[in-house]
Order: sequence, then structure tokens, then C-alpha cells
Amino acid sequence: MPAWTDTELAYLAGFIDGEGSICVFGYHNRRHSALRLTAYNTNREVLEWIAFNFGGRVRPVKRRTPKNRPQFVWEISARPAATILLAIRPYLQVKAQQAELFLEVVATLQSNNTAVADNVLDFRRRIAARVSALNRGESNAG
Repeated sequence: MPAWTDTELAYLAGFIDGEGSICVFGYHNRRHSALRLTAYNTNREVLEWIAFNFGGRVRPVKRRTPKNRPQFVWEISARPAATILLAIRPYLQVKAQQAELFLEVVATLQSNNTAVADNVLDFRRRIAARVSALNRGESNAG
């Protein structure tokens, strides 16, 4: 694991709790699925700091109206995101359950392109539904 300081990990955990999203989605078929850790902000510098220290990329988000301030997103997917979530897990407050579920799905990933067994796909779909419910604020998503 990279050599992050406790301060960096705690900062990122707080940022993810407040501005981030831990997503498991897209398990409608075997080819299109996604595991993603993201954070949105109008301050690009803070997101660039996260990308520099933790990896991932920063990109602009399309504005809904010209009046809106420019917004940016930092995103990182699957295994690199899992490494980060493992590191910040002790500091997460709001999104701890989503992080645990994300890590459960990452544990089912294969390193090759072989077909995913139906029971694994069903497990991933159940986890995706639980994460989605938690992200909507449904506390009984277990």
C-alpha cells in the first residue's frame, strides 16, 4: 500500500464522506459494470491534490446552466479505489457501509476475461442495490 500519512487518509475520508460517492452499479449484464469512487467539487485544486496523492483523474463536469459555477469530478475505479477505501476505512463515518460493500464486490473480480458465474453476478447485483439504497439515504438497506 502507498505510504500515505494518517492526516492525508483522514482528510480524504472526510472529503469522501461529505463530497464523495462510492458506487457499485451497472450489473445488468456481464459486460457492463462499474465500481467507482468519486468526489465532486467546484475547487479543482483540491481534486488535483487528491489525484496527485491517491491516483485517479480529474475532469470537468458539464454545467446544467451557464449560471452554475464550473464543477469538477475526481474519479478512480475498482482495484485502485479498493486500495484507497481499505486505507481510509478507519476514518469513514458516513460512507463506511458503502465502502465495505464495495470491497466485497472487488473481492469477486477476476483478473482474466472469463465468464462470471451466475451466482457471483447475482451477488454483485444485490450489493449494487444495497449500495444504491444507502447512497439514497435509506438506512435499512441491509
